[in-house]
This record gives sequence, structure tokens and C-alpha cells, in this order.
Amino acid sequence: MGTAESFPQGAVAYSRLLLALALACMLCFASCSEETEELPRTTPSSNQSKSRAGFDPRKYLGQGNRYNCKHFEYQWQAQAVLEADRSDPNWLDGDSDGVACEHLR
Repeated sequence: MGTAESFPQGAVAYSRLLLALALACMLCFASCSEETEELPRTTPSSNQSKSRAGFDPRKYLGQGNRYNCKHFEYQWQAQAVLEADRSDPNWLDGDSDGVACEHLR
């Protein structure tokens, strides 16, 4: 097996850079996931809570582009469907920013 001396200087520097980037990504991912768990959750109003309890986004999945923004009364309903299937077959997130049916807000 070769030592660092047997590799060109550029390859050694490149390997060190890749290792540093991989370590930075792992640290960032670990800290980001910890932060999201600690964020406070917003409490919807009582009317929204009742509606949310009966809403099942799974009924909108697996049917191609059958349900679009016009089929949802509230933005949170479209968002739940988008989060249930990030491939977005219903085209709920037209600008691909992760927010479904923004005009319903």
C-alpha cells in the first residue's frame, strides 16, 4: 500500500479537502436535525384542529395528476399531500420551493 509520499501533492490536498467537506456535512446534518426537533410547534385554531383531524392526505396519493390546488380549501391540506409524496404528481408546488399552493395562504 502506498504512503502519502507516493501520491502527487494535488491528490493528497484533494483527498484532504474531500475528507474535510464530508466531515463538515456530517456535523451540519447532525446539528440541523437536532435544531428541528427543538423548534416549537404552532398550535392551529380550534376550527383548523377539527378539520385537520379528519383530513387524510393518503386519499390524494397514487392517482397521478388528478388533484390540483383547486381541489383544496386550505393551503395546509395541499401541503400535507405534498409532504406525503415529494415527487409532486399533482403539481402542487409549481415553483419547487417546498410550499404547496402558496396562493391559498
